[in-house]
Amino acid sequence: MGVRVIGGCCGTTPEHIAAMRHALAEPVARTTDLTIPAELRSSRPAEPELAARPQTPTPLAQKLGRTFVVSVEIDPPRGVHDRRELDGCRRLKDAGVDVVDVADNPMARLRMSPWAMCARIQSEVSLETVLHFTTRDRNLMRLQSDLLAVHALGVRNVLVLRGDPPQMGDYPNATAVSDVKPSGLVRLIKKFNQGHDVAGNAIGAPTGFTVGVALNLAAPDLDREARILERKMAAGADFICTMPIYEPEALDRFERIMGGLPRPALIGVLPLVSHRHAEFLHNELPGFAVPTWVRERMRLAADGRQEGIGVAHELMEAVRSRVGGVYLIPSFGRYDGVLELVRLARQPATT
Repeated sequence: MGVRVIGGCCGTTPEHIAAMRHALAEPVARTTDLTIPAELRSSRPAEPELAARPQTPTPLAQKLGRTFVVSVEIDPPRGVHDRRELDGCRRLKDAGVDVVDVADNPMARLRMSPWAMCARIQSEVSLETVLHFTTRDRNLMRLQSDLLAVHALGVRNVLVLRGDPPQMGDYPNATAVSDVKPSGLVRLIKKFNQGHDVAGNAIGAPTGFTVGVALNLAAPDLDREARILERKMAAGADFICTMPIYEPEALDRFERIMGGLPRPALIGVLPLVSHRHAEFLHNELPGFAVPTWVRERMRLAADGRQEGIGVAHELMEAVRSRVGGVYLIPSFGRYDGVLELVRLARQPATT
């Protein structure tokens, strides 16, 4: 825009000016990890420290690292009616799923707010949920007010994500806000669990969130992915959900770099339904890598759906003893395939 000099009005300190100078020296705009100097915090008098009150861990938190957790992702409806989604959750509960993950406008396409869907599932189906909570659509104030609302609705498990860019979806001209990185949001939530907002103001009582983070085992630069995960772990993440993989070697490669997974991990599994489906995921969607041998197996399959379930089941059995559970993603929003995988996951492990 041509600005050459920038300053501050009354109340601006040298520290503010120095912080602006540092930010403007960066080659690109960056999000913050919420390392806020004391001088920049609220100028209101400090509120009394809240008495330490241990929060009861969520049922999911109590299972992580102790049992093989089975989660299934569902998408909220595109309109106001949620009967299909609730019926699907009832079927998943009957099959033995532990929790359902509720996506937040996946592929940047408009859907019902995931908090509403989580609240509906928990009240109507009595099934625990994991809320997908993205940094894409919220500034720093909205992030915090939304978290307070989520907690008031009884949702306690949050999976922190950056979110798919708006350019992918129905509203390519929508603005992506992203005031903070996922690691910064994890740190913010952990401050809420201590009873304070990001500026140090008391919020009345500590929250009781269990926080998950994403991991891409098919990232082109696994060293960078490991560094990002380390930042999320340092911020206080409780568990990991990976993007879908199709062979245990994807986990092997990452563990060689990281020296093992630092928290219980739910391995992403998206069952294939056809050779065309496998090729599309591999070639068109970022973050997916379907190995050549899997695509060839799908090409030769007489029944693509059953072959895809077989590949997924073999993967689950291969990694079962090494991970905290599985994170199943229905193909095209159809629950039949993942229902079969939920039942298979509940069977005793094969040797």
